[in-house]
Amino acid sequence: MTDSAIPPDERDAPPVASPTDYGAINPDAPSDPDVAIPIKDGDRAPPTGLVEIPGHGWFDPQVARTMGYEIEGNTAVPDPNARQPGVNWVYMDAWPSQAPPREWVLPGFIPAGRLTLLYGPGGAGKTLFATQLAVNLVAKLPMLGHTLPDNIKPVLYLCEDDEDEVHRRLEAICAGLGVDLQTAAGGVLLACQSRVHDRLLVRVQRYRRREGTFEMELNTEETEAVPTHILTDLRSIVLRGGEKALFVIDPLAMIHDGNENDRFQAAAVFGALEAELCEDGSSAIVLGHPSKSSLASGSTAWTAAARSAIIMGPEYWIDSTAKDERAPTQIALLKGNYASQRVRETLEFMEVEQAGYWHWLSRSSPESGVNEDLLLDIVRDCATTKTNLSPNMAARNYIVKVVREHSLNRRRGKRIMTDEQITNLVDKLRHQGLLKVETYRTSNRTDATRYRLTETREIPF
Repeated sequence: MTDSAIPPDERDAPPVASPTDYGAINPDAPSDPDVAIPIKDGDRAPPTGLVEIPGHGWFDPQVARTMGYEIEGNTAVPDPNARQPGVNWVYMDAWPSQAPPREWVLPGFIPAGRLTLLYGPGGAGKTLFATQLAVNLVAKLPMLGHTLPDNIKPVLYLCEDDEDEVHRRLEAICAGLGVDLQTAAGGVLLACQSRVHDRLLVRVQRYRRREGTFEMELNTEETEAVPTHILTDLRSIVLRGGEKALFVIDPLAMIHDGNENDRFQAAAVFGALEAELCEDGSSAIVLGHPSKSSLASGSTAWTAAARSAIIMGPEYWIDSTAKDERAPTQIALLKGNYASQRVRETLEFMEVEQAGYWHWLSRSSPESGVNEDLLLDIVRDCATTKTNLSPNMAARNYIVKVVREHSLNRRRGKRIMTDEQITNLVDKLRHQGLLKVETYRTSNRTDATRYRLTETREIPF
């Protein structure tokens, strides 16, 4: 039937929808209070038993009340007297079709707008690394091969080093990077708290709260982390339009008075720091020393509370292997909710007069012919010495472990290929058919698997 054949009084009438169009099984049956039914077509009739939250859709009245609304007819309006809802409901139907891109201060390591931990033993160079990151941000230089954002204002809050030590460190960094010292000093805000008695940024308070009646009383212990006036002053720095801050806090143990072995207090301290320092999209790095028995300072709650945790130190220390004085310093991701867990970079300390700076060791691409040739040479050498290379990660002769420690994988005492590169190359050579896994009989007459080189070929440098 054409539009001209439809009576005028019926032509513009909205379509009538049955309750089943909105998910109701039976109009007489109670509706599911956990189901929210958004209405995308605004000219449909309202569904039976639901109320509209303008801009978000149609919901069960009980759900609307738990979200802080009161009911007026078929519409839910904000209730000024409603208690704060215990559940943070998210209106996903209002999301744009494409998620916003993630922002980074240092891609793969330090996400923007969040608090990041940087762990490492004393003398590992954590403060030097954080200070050099600040200089690179000001000078608009890349770091670890990554381009850095140009709208970040570095703020250093250092509780262990005095002004002279920071001056020497900054001078060495600028000399190594070819940056004018005055330019760097003018772009970095510095607070040296080494001679200040009170360095606390957060104070932890614990108290008991009583609830209930005379017949039944419930005692609950509450933990609250309260920002100090120093944290308020630190947060009150003036930023230009569109500029964000990067706060470097060093060290963790000196900026709070809580018990780091109490996971509730640790989480409360981090919550207060992130709420204050990262409120407007700024970022923060907190430096800490791990305990002797673990990679975390005190409680593992420090790591659990952070969205990104970085570990820095000698390679053998990070990998928990035998001590090797020739091992290079590395920075790796201990925990990364926003990045690959296999991110790791190798650093080399370059001495400049009384201090020094970190030089990032540029590595060959995992796909390069140079590294392929090196891996094949190591596999051939292992075949000559009758060293089996296992694909089993738990085996003592796991191929990545053997190749990593092989003498051919060292140059001036430093490893050429990282574990990630070795893994990628092994996968690539297996895909090309140059390596294959075979079963063999061990001396104990049990079956095991090993890699075997199937053929040789010339690989250009």
